[in-house]
Amino acid sequence: MERRAIWANRYAIFDEIASGAMATVYVAGRLGDGRGRRIVAVKKLAEDFAKEPEFLAMFLDEARLAARVRHPNVIETFQVLRVPGSLAIVMELVVGASLAELLRASRERGEAVALPIVGAVLTGALHGLHAAHEAKDELGKPFDLVHRDVSPGNILVGRDGVTRVIDFGIAKAAGRLQVTEAGMTRGNASYMSPEQLLGKKVDRRSDIYAAGVVLWETLVGKQLFPVSSDTGMLGKRAAGLVVPTTPSSINRGIPLAVDDIVMRALASDPEVRFPTAHDLAAAIEGTLGAASPEEIARWVEDLARPKLLLLGAKVRQVEQAFERGELEAPSAPAAGDAGWSTSLVVDAPNLDLPPSQRTSTPPAAPAVPAPRASVPAPLKPRVSAPPPVPQKPRVSAPPPVPQKPRVSTPAPAPKPSAEQRPPAAARTIPPKRKEEPVAPADGPSQFQLVVICALLLAGLGVVYFLLH
Repeated sequence: MERRAIWANRYAIFDEIASGAMATVYVAGRLGDGRGRRIVAVKKLAEDFAKEPEFLAMFLDEARLAARVRHPNVIETFQVLRVPGSLAIVMELVVGASLAELLRASRERGEAVALPIVGAVLTGALHGLHAAHEAKDELGKPFDLVHRDVSPGNILVGRDGVTRVIDFGIAKAAGRLQVTEAGMTRGNASYMSPEQLLGKKVDRRSDIYAAGVVLWETLVGKQLFPVSSDTGMLGKRAAGLVVPTTPSSINRGIPLAVDDIVMRALASDPEVRFPTAHDLAAAIEGTLGAASPEEIARWVEDLARPKLLLLGAKVRQVEQAFERGELEAPSAPAAGDAGWSTSLVVDAPNLDLPPSQRTSTPPAAPAVPAPRASVPAPLKPRVSAPPPVPQKPRVSAPPPVPQKPRVSTPAPAPKPSAEQRPPAAARTIPPKRKEEPVAPADGPSQFQLVVICALLLAGLGVVYFLLH
């Protein structure tokens, strides 16, 4: 197996591991040293679809919405790359098989799926759907995310015994980049709810209906609504005129209590269905039980051994390329590398963490971790912005002190001239009179005004000193 290209100066693209009408999936190695190395799956949109803006927007929506959901039962999305002529999503690589492949292998053998395995696989998928339905943005506002294409082909069962929901390519949520045209139905019509077939607004209960179809098929071992181009049949289903057969009427080993669960999930009226995927999962697990991950892993290994061996060999070849030092991060594009691009549309930092440390809980209220007794790491000093330079306040002059009106005194009489003065002998000196105390005027005296001004100047000096 040879390296095909290097995309975004970060991923070495190797062999194809899956393909469909809309996209092709490759095994790839993330270039780098130490923990930066990782084997991933890269899903590239078919170039014919990449030419259509509508499908290109659908592909971006898949990555944008899937990256918001962090749960063990949802395939993890790391990045989106802009590659020549198309886009590519970097995802978690899971060695396993789709539920559609496993059911096909069971039918070919003429074997029914054990009820505890049915319970474990379906409850895992429902827990992943519930996490997607409950996804919220940074402000806690729900996305109102609906998968809209729940089917056996979009449920991946890994060799590790864990079920994962994949492909949010036609999901519809508030605020998405591309809104589905009104009245236009996308997805597999065999798994669509009546309201989705009619082009009505759908919510999480539409996914519950589709999960009910998957549950029926996993129990019975055949399709409930075979793919058909008969518009009359689709119209009857949309109108709720097609009543499914109960699973126990086909497989006598199925308990009657399971019929009630299946038929409620398949109700034409959304109000009759289970309100949440979590409620449906609890009902299934309480009736069918749930096999352990080890039992599911053995079931997958038994039914999908050829595919697992082939995929495992491709993964091993990428590991050997790492060991030989062939996947070091280049500093420049290789000559003739047509897959070169450095434009990243989405970058999720979760990629550099080992799987055990990645966020894997549903987007609910985070639990508060218990305090540990270890010595806390020293805090990094915060670099704060310098405080603003205080501006000197303007010192305004104090308002003038209102002065009381002064009582004017009569002007003194003019002194007579020398000609008018009488001779000294003729002048008589009047006796001295005892001076009576003069009553103070109503207004302040001159001395008081001086004291007031001195106090005002002293006060202004103190204020200026305190301000500076």
